[in-house]
Amino acid sequence: MDTNLPYCLMEAREAHRAGQFDVARAAYEALLNSAPEDADVRGLLGVLTLQEGRLGEAEALLRQAVSAGGDVRIYLRNLNNLLALLKQTGDADAAREAVAKDLPDWPQGSVSDASERRTVLSLCWALLLLDRAPSARVLLEQAIPEPGGDAEVLGLLGRILLDFGETAPAAEVLERAAEVEPNDCQTLIALSHAQTQLGQSETARATVKKIAKIGSVYSAVSQPSQRAAILVLNLTPRKVSNLDGGLFGLHFSTNFPSQFASTMRDEFQFLSVLAELPSASQPERLPKADVILNNCADPETISVPGRLDLVIETMERAGAPVINHPRAVFDTTRQKVAALLEGIPNLKIPRIDRYRTDLAPVGKIAADIEDRFAYPVIIRQCQAHSSANHQYSMTDRVAVLAEDGNVLREYLSTLGWQEIYAIEYVVLRKTSGHFRRIRAALTEDEVIVSNPGFAANWLTSGGRVRQKGIDFYRANPETIAESRRIVLEPERSLGADCMRTLEAIRDRMPLDIFGVDFDIDDTGQVVFFEANAAMNLLKRDHEPIDVTLPDEPFERIKAAFRRAVDRRIGAVGQI
Repeated sequence: MDTNLPYCLMEAREAHRAGQFDVARAAYEALLNSAPEDADVRGLLGVLTLQEGRLGEAEALLRQAVSAGGDVRIYLRNLNNLLALLKQTGDADAAREAVAKDLPDWPQGSVSDASERRTVLSLCWALLLLDRAPSARVLLEQAIPEPGGDAEVLGLLGRILLDFGETAPAAEVLERAAEVEPNDCQTLIALSHAQTQLGQSETARATVKKIAKIGSVYSAVSQPSQRAAILVLNLTPRKVSNLDGGLFGLHFSTNFPSQFASTMRDEFQFLSVLAELPSASQPERLPKADVILNNCADPETISVPGRLDLVIETMERAGAPVINHPRAVFDTTRQKVAALLEGIPNLKIPRIDRYRTDLAPVGKIAADIEDRFAYPVIIRQCQAHSSANHQYSMTDRVAVLAEDGNVLREYLSTLGWQEIYAIEYVVLRKTSGHFRRIRAALTEDEVIVSNPGFAANWLTSGGRVRQKGIDFYRANPETIAESRRIVLEPERSLGADCMRTLEAIRDRMPLDIFGVDFDIDDTGQVVFFEANAAMNLLKRDHEPIDVTLPDEPFERIKAAFRRAVDRRIGAVGQI
């Protein structure tokens, strides 16, 4: 090896840091001619090539550098840079393969310097997100054995402890990190999750509110491929549902706008503001956007006194055309929609009434329900939507079926729901013994039948993303076959009358893009379940291939959304 190699390498790195890429590349390549197996130089050349935007060449160089091994610290740096590249290209499978084997031990007694510390922290986060928490824990404890008062290290350690199920120690560590750095959203997100797991729901909610004040706005970095900027009006969630989603996951946690933000981010720059916060808690200027997409989409939630006014104030401050105006959402509670759709031919709307259990005795409410409804009757919590767990866990249920008066009174006394709907139960069990719920996306110019669901229970939500539902489909493959036929040939499968009825629902509703759940009874009449903008309209992540649905209807939904955006920015035919 050239005895001047360390000195030459130092000069090459200085040129690299100074942005003199041509000089640095020439030096790195000359060094590799003298020492072709040098993992340090090959890895640095890979980073430079990545910075120049030549991803394929950079990946090959970094893979070669990782394979060359070398000093543990250099190996870990090269692995970290390779994982960063694979994250950029979206190749999660290759990233998992790259960390499949155990990492070498950190040199005993060696203290990491500032650069090595950054590498260790970055690599540990990558390992954690790639389901290699044990490797992340060992590396962190070896390379940084004494976190002291370092908020970044404490936050990472707390997050790792959560992955090991050590919730109480994790919360303690995360609280220490938050004391040192009170504005670190990632630490607070993990802390709120830990508090929820410990049953500290009010404390967890208070932590979420802190995050909302710090990060009331989320702005994705603009990319050349993006055709427009879309500002989504979101509400502060009640709890953390995406532990590793960061501020994006906090803002985009529910409903189809969150699905669009995840699946269409290459086409649109998705921005977000927590719209129910007073303007004093938001930035003086909101991000500039071409279109506003309202995701304050639950009519019950937006009906909280004063909230609609705050959301509209935020919308008006943003000053862009809107999809699903907040006032339109306000007018789509279950009762209002039932009245709005009354009289549509071929549509059966089950009777619905609303009750307040805090304003009347249980006996009086039960007696009134018995006067108005036949048993069984559905009792549904007003301020809640379908939970994918509600078939399997009573604690997560948002609706129950009361078979008789005794069961009704028991539910009213024990569920603790303050506001409820009583809804007529329509018997729709199929000859197979199964139950069905069909979802369609209704847009300004299309009716797209996208998501039929089957179950052994009258509650049919979440079947393709929960194991018990997946097991049901696998045990009844004919339900998957029928679902696929319905979405690929909806008019042939459901009938022309059904499709015209869905079009009539679309034309009556004040929303621009929304979902409707329904089924068809034995007479061919459409039985209405619900319609609102607080639905997921796209395919869920991680659906097993043997039970999932075709992509065609979901691509049509995204195409309809593109057209809705184009109409609002006056760009139809120009993009």
